Amino acid sequence: MESRYLKTLVTAIDTGSFSQTAKKLNITQSAVSQRIKTMEEHYGLQLFDRSGSSLVPTEAGLIVLETAREILMLEQKLNEKLLRIGCNTGLSVCCTPAFGITHLPSIVKNYMADFSANTDFEFSFKTPEDAISGLQKNMYDIAAIEHLPELDLSSFSTLSLPQQEMVIISSPYLNLPEGMLKISDLLPHTFYIRTEGCSCRHLLERNLTRLDSDLGNFKNIITSDDLHLIVRSVTDSDSISFVSRSLADKLATEKVRQHYVEGFEHRRMLTIVRRPNNALCPAVATFMKGAQDYFETLESTNLK
Repeated sequence: MESRYLKTLVTAIDTGSFSQTAKKLNITQSAVSQRIKTMEEHYGLQLFDRSGSSLVPTEAGLIVLETAREILMLEQKLNEKLLRIGCNTGLSVCCTPAFGITHLPSIVKNYMADFSANTDFEFSFKTPEDAISGLQKNMYDIAAIEHLPELDLSSFSTLSLPQQEMVIISSPYLNLPEGMLKISDLLPHTFYIRTEGCSCRHLLERNLTRLDSDLGNFKNIITSDDLHLIVRSVTDSDSISFVSRSLADKLATEKVRQHYVEGFEHRRMLTIVRRPNNALCPAVATFMKGAQDYFETLESTNLK
């Protein structure tokens, strides 16, 4: 018996409806009925009791169901083994620095616990565009990036994660009030910014343009790719920066103040990206699931 017939039977019993089975399998309801009829003719037994208002499997139907599940599971395992041919035993991840500092350590810890057979783990910090370029060249298995919506990810498989909130952080020496500020409140101060290619800089420049301003209007501009240095510099001197709130919470002391700016967009996207052909590589699948579980736990914790 072909697996598509077995899958139709399993789905029909699980949903209790031929119409719902048709929707789930993306076929017509008449096709569902014909497949069940073909199975009943093949086995010479009625598989469903159609006398009532709901779809109920007969004793024969339940026996076929039990074996059908086993066959479909074996077929799935076979397909997975075949698709895993050529998969690396290790894992190479490229991520943006903010993701690497804020989230990656916890995800890697869970990954190593769940996939103990693998000890070859590599990671790199790159801009979103460089991470995607490396993925296209098969330099990495996975890219984890914060980015703006216009970044084209259509040729990849993606896992969208909660959007990342961006805030202005300021030195306590500046005595700027917590909460909402105007752009004019920021211009008299030294601004630590990331280098070109970082999504937070792109978002900052877009926000400034929206408010008819630019980086040249600030007292001083200091450019650095060292996020630890940026946050510590803001903490210890009279300066400001634009960083993810999760990064500020992780690296900054309680003395650093966080602000929003009137007219600013304060969110950017966070996505894990992979090549479509490596979905069932064990290392990739374990990392993707671990990342999803981590953010679901993080989100539920923040809601409490």
